[in-house]
Amino acid sequence: MTYLQFLLIVHVLGAIVGFGSTFAFAVFPDRDQAERLDPGVRTTLADISFKVTSRYTIPVAFFIQPVTGALMIFETGRNQDFFSHTWLWVSVGLYLVLIGIFAFVAFPDTRHEYERTREERTPDPTYRPRGNPNVYGPLLGILIVVIAILMVWKPGD
Repeated sequence: MTYLQFLLIVHVLGAIVGFGSTFAFAVFPDRDQAERLDPGVRTTLADISFKVTSRYTIPVAFFIQPVTGALMIFETGRNQDFFSHTWLWVSVGLYLVLIGIFAFVAFPDTRHEYERTREERTPDPTYRPRGNPNVYGPLLGILIVVIAILMVWKPGD
């Protein structure tokens, strides 16, 4: 196995583990529906969402994907004349948008919902939701799919 193959395997597995599991959140009830759930169910769903996100998605999104991606860019020589590889810089740009939405909107909302459902935690009473999960959830999913398609297809390369 070559170094590039190793990086590619880690990168693909990172995408599957870190982002694939988040697609299951689409079947979770939205905020309005969650308010009508039994408190135990609501706590369990918030717990699952927070733990999957904090234990899998964050390490993958902020460490594994950027590091293996950058190493593959250098290993394949695509760092030379980087902007001639349109699919690559568009993918990197979309990834930065995805990370921004995740870090500043989705995860703070997830953490707040988790804290609201825990008896031993006191959520910030002044917290206002950063966004509508019915909007940013599908948007994050679409970004992940588009990035994956660009990474596999590599149009124009």
